[in-house]
Formats: sequence, structure tokens, C-alpha cells
Amino acid sequence: MRVWSLAASLCLNTAVLTAMVIAFELSYLRRSSERLLSAMQMELSQYRMVMLVPPAPEVAVSKIHKTVRPRPLGEPKPLAVPNPRLLRRLDPRIAGFVKENPEIESIITREIVRDVDRKVLDVKQLLKKSSLKLSFEMDEAGHIMKPKIAKSSKVPSIDHLALESVKLFDKYLMLSVAKGVRKVVVSIDIDQQIEISLEGEVNEPDDLENVRKQLQNELTLMRFALAKSEAAFMLKDINLTARDNQVIISKSFEKESLVNFLMRYYQADSQK
Repeated sequence: MRVWSLAASLCLNTAVLTAMVIAFELSYLRRSSERLLSAMQMELSQYRMVMLVPPAPEVAVSKIHKTVRPRPLGEPKPLAVPNPRLLRRLDPRIAGFVKENPEIESIITREIVRDVDRKVLDVKQLLKKSSLKLSFEMDEAGHIMKPKIAKSSKVPSIDHLALESVKLFDKYLMLSVAKGVRKVVVSIDIDQQIEISLEGEVNEPDDLENVRKQLQNELTLMRFALAKSEAAFMLKDINLTARDNQVIISKSFEKESLVNFLMRYYQADSQK
């Protein structure tokens, strides 16, 4: 979810700033630009980022849903009957988003619950020390191909959720700004801090600077649009570098601040 939220913001800012330009034109004779900007920022702060991303055409959706992940030898089967107890604890807006994506809903209700009950998934242990790395390729149109786990979290449901989350990048057109990149590696390392990085390998060395500028512009727009949002802290101190035919985006989080932020969307209780 953390990686997804960061990527979702790229798509969000384009839509928000487009809406702002249109609003300025319609209301120029009635109110000042300062009042409109303030109203837009207040309205934006009331939403979760994931709920503002428009879906792609149905053709792209059907292609994603047809992807079949082979189950590694020895991995337990998903629950035959879904258990929605974790889904019920999510913020209603997040739960609504999950239900719009059946593959994600199935993982939460059939696999994550299974791994929690089997004590394979221990959230405290994951937050103490763990890591996950996945990769995928991109075609010339910016669509994702060949997503795979490069380093397992050692929890089957978390690995599966990571793969399906990457497919959402394609479904919601989040990587359209990254055209020119042919391969992406996403890493999450949890130790003293939480480190997240995305490394993109460009198609042509001459495109490296252009890709870097595109991503830098998107990050700038994102900070502007979400300046007063509760998620603004996620956009601070993001490092963007370009070297050796790669563009790298990285961010470090203090565990406590990120966990507290994510727990706003989840109501934990003692009942199953």
C-alpha cells in the first residue's frame, strides 16, 4: 500500500491541476484566485489519494484480470470461503476502492486472513525487520509487462498483494509519465527505518535527463497539490537522481510516523 500510495500521487496531480485551471477560468469574474486556491486545497485534504484516480478503459482492465500467477510448490491454497473481517476494519473509502478491484479483495479476504490465522503473517515481525523486491518491464506505451517477485517477503499473501498492486499501476495509468523507461525495480526494506526505492532503467541513454525532468515536474506538482493534505509528509525529502542509465526515486520513513498514518485507515480490535 505504501508503494502504491506514492505512485498513485503521480496520476493524482495531473488531474487536480487540470481541474484548477478550468475552475480559474469559470470563476474569474466572481472571486479572486487566492480564494479559489484555498478552497481547492481544503477540499483536496478531505480525500484519500487512492480515491481520486480515474480508472483506465475496460480493455486494459480485462487484460490485467486475465493474468494468472502460478502458485509456488508448497504454497497453501486460498480460503475456499472468503473471510471479510479485515476488510470491515478498513476506512470505508479504502474498502470501497478494494471492492472495485476483485483481485485485491480476494487476496485480503482469502489469503491475508489465511496467513494471519496460520501465524505466517506477523505484522510486528514484518515491521521489525523485513524486505521485499519486485520488478517489471514497460512497453513503449507505458504499460506493465512481466511483473515478478525478485526477493520474497517470505509471506505468500504479501508477495501476491505486491504483484497485484503493481498491476494497478497499469490499470489506473499511473506510469504514463515514465515513458522511456523499460524496466523498474521496486524495493522495500524495513530495519531501523523504512526505505522505499524505485529504480527505472531508460531505453536510451540520451533519454535519461528527459525522464528525470518529467518525474521531477510530477513531484513538484504533487507537493503543490497536496501541500495541506495529511499525506504531505510522504512527499518530503524524496530523493530523485539520474546516473548510469537509471533514474532512482527513494524515500526514508520513520517507522512510527508511517505506521500512525496508515493506522488512520484501519480500525484494529480484538475480535476476529
